[in-house]
Amino acid sequence: MTKIVQPKLLAEMQTKLRLAVAAKMGEAMTEAGMKEKLTNDIKTEYTEGTLKAAQAMVTQHFRSIFQLKLKNQAMNLARRDATTAAAHAVEIQVEAMKKKYFQEFELQGDKALQKKIELSIVGMSPADAEQINAELTKKETQVNREKVDVTITEQLPALKAKIFKDLYDQRLIIETALINAKLIKMESNKAQAITDAAIQRKIRTDVDRISEPEAAVFNDDDAPTPEVIEKAMVAAVVVVPKP
Repeated sequence: MTKIVQPKLLAEMQTKLRLAVAAKMGEAMTEAGMKEKLTNDIKTEYTEGTLKAAQAMVTQHFRSIFQLKLKNQAMNLARRDATTAAAHAVEIQVEAMKKKYFQEFELQGDKALQKKIELSIVGMSPADAEQINAELTKKETQVNREKVDVTITEQLPALKAKIFKDLYDQRLIIETALINAKLIKMESNKAQAITDAAIQRKIRTDVDRISEPEAAVFNDDDAPTPEVIEKAMVAAVVVVPKP
């Protein structure tokens, strides 16, 4: 009498059989280089469309983030370079101001100094008159230097601020002009990274389907279009930043 196989047991046997067949198919594909062929076919068929989908994703969700990042980078670079250059520029400007103001104060005080010397040496011997002349001139020189220091100290904060702003504005113009080129490169790199990740994910998924006998099989009429597949591939590997 023929033994009747229970439905549950039959199902288990069929599953085991499918898994065994699938495993053998996987081994055969590996041995015959079919997995490599499938990998190359996926790259050929989906890379271009996936890249376009990735570029659209980057434009929609990452461009504004990249622009803000590049703008902040430009300002930081301009600030850093201006700070470094301003210190030296201030030193040069201060030295020039010292000479300028000292000459001005000397010219302003020449007549008064000469009159003071003339009054001080009346009745003196030539030697004494020369000594008084030297002392008064030295004292006047020291006074003028002190006046120069006071004048520059008063003007120094405004001078530093102006020099820094001028250098910062100049550098920011240069850095801002580079933003578009940097943005294109950042978007390109991001889109390429997304594409590579999406392609690799599809390769793993499709090659692994060899060992998944329960995987769904689409008829040609039911199969999604390549564009739909590529958008789904991109969406599967991208974490969309929050607004």
